[in-house]
Amino acid sequence: MVFLTLPNFTDLDFNFQRSMLEYYEIILVPIYWILLLKITVRILKKRGDNEITLAKKALNLKFIGAILGTLIFNLYYPGGDTTAYYNDGRLLNSIFLHDPIIGLRMFFTGGNEDSWASDLLPIIDNFRFAIPANTWLVCKFAAFLEFFCFRSMLVTSMLFAHISFFCLWRFYKKINEIFPQIKKYSPYAIFYVPSLVLWGSGILKDTICISALALLFVSVHQIFFKKEKVFKWLLLGLYSAYLLAVIKSYILLSFGGAIMIWVSFSYVEKNKSAFRQLVSKIIISLGVLVIFAIGIAKVGTQIIQSQIEEILKQSTMTGQYLKFVATKNDGSVYDIGTIEPTLGSFAKKMPAAINVTLFRPYIWESRKPIMLFSALESTAILLLFLYVLFKSRVYRFIGLIIKNSFITFCFIYTVIFATFVGISSFNFGTLVRYKIPCLPFFLLMLFLILAESKKKKSPLPEPAQ
Repeated sequence: MVFLTLPNFTDLDFNFQRSMLEYYEIILVPIYWILLLKITVRILKKRGDNEITLAKKALNLKFIGAILGTLIFNLYYPGGDTTAYYNDGRLLNSIFLHDPIIGLRMFFTGGNEDSWASDLLPIIDNFRFAIPANTWLVCKFAAFLEFFCFRSMLVTSMLFAHISFFCLWRFYKKINEIFPQIKKYSPYAIFYVPSLVLWGSGILKDTICISALALLFVSVHQIFFKKEKVFKWLLLGLYSAYLLAVIKSYILLSFGGAIMIWVSFSYVEKNKSAFRQLVSKIIISLGVLVIFAIGIAKVGTQIIQSQIEEILKQSTMTGQYLKFVATKNDGSVYDIGTIEPTLGSFAKKMPAAINVTLFRPYIWESRKPIMLFSALESTAILLLFLYVLFKSRVYRFIGLIIKNSFITFCFIYTVIFATFVGISSFNFGTLVRYKIPCLPFFLLMLFLILAESKKKKSPLPEPAQ
């Protein structure tokens, strides 16, 4: 029987609602901190990067965010997602060391209920996140990284942060390459957003998603605009898209549609005639809508529509569940009304969902000290939005969204993504984590519009070809 080859796990091993911190981590954390910083500096210098000071500051912030997030899930919210991911990863790590064959079989199992072999089902019976695929994927990342840090939870979180840093650094360098005039602002959108630092650095789905999103963006630019190292970036782009599809498919849906518009519009903007650009953009937009409608109505009714409805259903069911849990535990609940898993209901709730994602919680909605920090951040973003709107004037603000393909992309992605998040959270505690993949793009959009408003007449440069 397969149990005869497994470690002798106890009930304590399966208890993820306890603190996972160990005393020896006091020694390991500073050692790994210094080591990872040195490795990062060496890699960047080898690449000829001249922004080492900023890189060290950004990486230090990621490490701080990873450690603080881990401490919160061990001391303030015991039994949260981070401890569950780590614990299941630790169990998988132990199984692999005890019996590599079983460990490999488990590692290469997708994670959906029907993907598990019958003889492996008894093994995962007491795992928290072996099912479904999106949570099991995070557990496998944790299990792999634990091989390199003596199963230290804090150091595992730091390794998540380290990998995420390199993805975001690539994204940062790419943004500065495309729009060098906002170079002094871009770090604030990519590295200095508090919720991105705290919830996008540790052992969480959100860390993997923001990292994959950054790599996917860079891949698209390298393939369609720079046309350099296409094969390498195609592989990285496909892998990033796979991670997003498995973990949070609505991110890929939001990003994919918006990125198609960016690529199409950027080619149109090579035409010097503003009138032809506008007409071409209208035709492209209508064409995308028509193709989408035909695809749902005729070509792929059962496939496409079922996928979209499943995403909406999952979003509304998740939201209702989180609302129930938050209400039961006296959490920070918000309510934007009853939502049905249909496109019509989805569209009606868009304004409220976008507002709650980008600008809430308001300060007076903060019931706990930790939520106050989120409220201060959302208030700062709201004030920045109003300031940019005032400086650029409403007509110019809208005109730039239409005129510049990158701003169009940021706007479309933010709107679609923010709607999905707004209808699927119902709880400010989860909202502050779920919304981080759109914040860099929304803030970059505002910084670009602000830069354009200062120049008045000079158009923003388009992505380098």
